[in-house]
Amino acid sequence: MDVNPRTVRGLFEMCAAAQIARHALEEPFSDDERTRFAGKGPVDWDTFARLIDRLFELLGHDEERLRQMGRMMHQAPSQSFYVNLARHVGSLRHLYEAARWSASGNFPHLDLAVHYRPRSHEVEIVGTIPAPHRPCVPIHFITQGAMQELPRLVELGSACILESDVRGERSVTLLGVPRERSLVGRVIRRVDAAAHSLETHEVFEAERRELTAAVQHLEGAAEELRAILDALPDPVFLLRGASIVWANRTAGALLDLPSQDLIGCTFDSLVHPPDLPRLESSADESGPRAHFEPLRLLSRTGALVDIELSTRKTVSFEGTDATLVVARDVSERMRLQQRLVMVDRLASIGTLAAGVAHEVNNPLSYILWNLDVVGRTLGPRSDATRDGHDALGIVREGIDRVRTVVRDLRALARPDENILEPIDVHAVLETTLSLTASELSARATVVRAYDPDVPRVHANGARLGQIFLNLILNAVACMEGQSPDRSTLTVSTTRVESGHLAVDVSDTGSGIAPDIIERIFDPFFTTKPFGGGTGLGLTISQRIASDLGGELRLLATAQTGTTFRLLLPCVEGQEVLTAGPLSR
Repeated sequence: MDVNPRTVRGLFEMCAAAQIARHALEEPFSDDERTRFAGKGPVDWDTFARLIDRLFELLGHDEERLRQMGRMMHQAPSQSFYVNLARHVGSLRHLYEAARWSASGNFPHLDLAVHYRPRSHEVEIVGTIPAPHRPCVPIHFITQGAMQELPRLVELGSACILESDVRGERSVTLLGVPRERSLVGRVIRRVDAAAHSLETHEVFEAERRELTAAVQHLEGAAEELRAILDALPDPVFLLRGASIVWANRTAGALLDLPSQDLIGCTFDSLVHPPDLPRLESSADESGPRAHFEPLRLLSRTGALVDIELSTRKTVSFEGTDATLVVARDVSERMRLQQRLVMVDRLASIGTLAAGVAHEVNNPLSYILWNLDVVGRTLGPRSDATRDGHDALGIVREGIDRVRTVVRDLRALARPDENILEPIDVHAVLETTLSLTASELSARATVVRAYDPDVPRVHANGARLGQIFLNLILNAVACMEGQSPDRSTLTVSTTRVESGHLAVDVSDTGSGIAPDIIERIFDPFFTTKPFGGGTGLGLTISQRIASDLGGELRLLATAQTGTTFRLLLPCVEGQEVLTAGPLSR
């Protein structure tokens, strides 16, 4: 809430009359604050209170000099309202009542209560600066001086201070006021006030317009603040007791509800029952820094939402105390942590696969050697040995397939090397297709569209195979649920301009939704159900392509399929190049 600009102007007018230099008063303040003092922007209460404190400092912390400043207030041009008001009231009591009403317009942060005691000729004035506004002792002394001077405006003597009790946020002042005129004098004054009633109406109407403008400004500021809170990415709740009295839009979106529907609900009803004990622990307001307690909320659909809940803070909302609770949506972070655990497991499996491949390869050599021994023992192929030779052929074919799988696993799990060499892309593609043959045969028909004249590329065979494996497995996943005879995986190669080889991997699946296209290369982003993928395949593939001097891009997507294109630099020779470390 801001201070009335007329009040700020009046303070500087009083200082000028008291020969207090403006530059001395403004010295501790910033250029922006000085601009606001000049009427070119709102002045908040905290800044105005610091300005009063500065004045008190310049006056040597002399309380009586501050009261004198208050007695000069009515002489300031911006405060002529009080002079005009005094001309149109019929009694001193009415003047004090009117001054109390007007003070709320000048100082909306200072509540004044006036108790007039006509028999004892005393006026008790109680001034209070309500929380959470900053206390300001000097403002009470200025108010005392202004109230002392009011009787002079109706041609009486000044009031005297009988009792004064001033503290940080509250003051109680007992004034002894002069006796009013005789009965005839009071009647004459009231007749004079009635004669100027139209002018009085105009004075009060001007004051009403000013106060209305101030109220509208405050209402606008409140709406702006709510708009800012609505725009925050974190959920914000205001509680009174256990009930929610306000929530921002982010809170509603988190729970899949309009924020208005949360008002009136108890916060406990939103918490997953096993987590209710944690909710109690977040109520501790001790400590200068906020503490966040992990908690799970229930959305409208019953889904669990992981959040971190801040410690509760007491704030003022719509004139009464409320509890501010700020949450932080950590659902995505929890999913990332779970996927990191999965990645660690996959890394362990990769290391294990490399070890298993090595251990399996040696026994295969023994089996093949003994098969040759058995073949020689059977002798030449004849009618008598035909079945034995056929069986041996089947066994050799199976062992060759096992050796191929073992070789491909070793190539895939082999640690990264920093050697780039001329690579036959078609050979790497065939190795990868062979490795995924069992997966492909049950899901789709493979179509090869290789350009026989494409040159070799500078690459690392293992890393290139990793890209192809990720693209092929993603394509197979996109065609899941379709009949194999309607699903086609097309792998094509062609040379394009700028000296690059293009490898396209296309599928006839359901395509990629437009709203997630920009996220498909983000780490850990996946559309597969939990446990079905880590969301790292395309991210790693894009990084490897970049390390190889190429590029991986989404070429096209539609409801009938998706195409990814890998661009790699071509090489005509057979030289071996050394590059920096490749991404894992």
